[in-house]
Amino acid sequence: VVSNEVATIVTATQLVVEGTQPHAPYNVSGNASEFAVTLQWLPGYSGGPDYKQDYTIWYREAGVSDWSTIPVTPSGSTQVTINRLTPGTTYEFQVIGKNALGDGMLSKVITIRTLDAKTPIDPRPQPTGDKPPRVPPDPFVPPPGPRPGHPRNLTVTEVHNGFIITWQAPQDKANLVQYYTIKYRTDGPWKTLNKAQIRAEETSYLVKNLVGGRTYYFRVLANSVKSYESSEEVKFSVPARVKHKAITAGVVGGILFFIVAIILSVCAVKICNKRKRRKQEKAYNMVACRITDARNGGQPPGVSQVPLKKLGQSRIPSLNALLRGVVKRVTRPPSPHWEAEFYLGGTRRLGRISRAPD
Repeated sequence: VVSNEVATIVTATQLVVEGTQPHAPYNVSGNASEFAVTLQWLPGYSGGPDYKQDYTIWYREAGVSDWSTIPVTPSGSTQVTINRLTPGTTYEFQVIGKNALGDGMLSKVITIRTLDAKTPIDPRPQPTGDKPPRVPPDPFVPPPGPRPGHPRNLTVTEVHNGFIITWQAPQDKANLVQYYTIKYRTDGPWKTLNKAQIRAEETSYLVKNLVGGRTYYFRVLANSVKSYESSEEVKFSVPARVKHKAITAGVVGGILFFIVAIILSVCAVKICNKRKRRKQEKAYNMVACRITDARNGGQPPGVSQVPLKKLGQSRIPSLNALLRGVVKRVTRPPSPHWEAEFYLGGTRRLGRISRAPD
């Protein structure tokens, strides 16, 4: 401020510090439609001539605590359109700049309300008279309300893991698209293919359960808040080899299951036979030990019992003869020379031994 007796001069100055984050954008304004808001602003100080400034939009519905963010493209632009908003709703907007040093300061909050959705007049002729004509309903006559353009270039392509359905976003009013729906039919009425809504950013869908040898018809619906628009109908014939491939896979799976069942059955039989042999060996060894103890008048103290091995698998030939002798002696009364018969296996008798006088 400079003043004297003649006049007073007031001027504004701005202190600029270079090498810092951007200053807040200012003069933020916007224009609203039913589903979109277009914002414009003036850039704040970028931080110096060597720094490039980019912007991000923060917005939310009035009364909601969480903010959503949208980066502004192209880089450096000072205007952006925010789509897919709800008609008749008040939104709050802020703009923030950033450079290589980080985020700057947020602009002042502005409040903008989207326009209410208009209900257009149905252009179709209305029936006259007491009874309306019986006309089959068209399944793809959109209800009244703002609707986007037609989805374009719908195609169906076979891939290694199924079939992929692709399309392009509408050329007109693409900002009204909230989600997509895929319809299909064979010989009957139209059905919905996708279980969940397909987001507006996605333009493809993978399907795996088409039946080989059948002909399908597809449509893609671009849905807005209250209405939709349909693509052209596309016809696609599924190759018959897809069906043959499924049959082959089933046959191969059945054969493999049969082979595995046979292997498991053989293993089970072998295990059961092995357990049965072990029980028989154990019972035989116990009987043989008892017979031996009875013939020997019991074991001397301090001598431990050792189970006998299997009769047919013994590696000592004399053991087989020994066991046969034990069994044979059990079945008949003992003779005076049973010890000799026992060790000779019962094949021959030993004569009496007489000694001549010296």
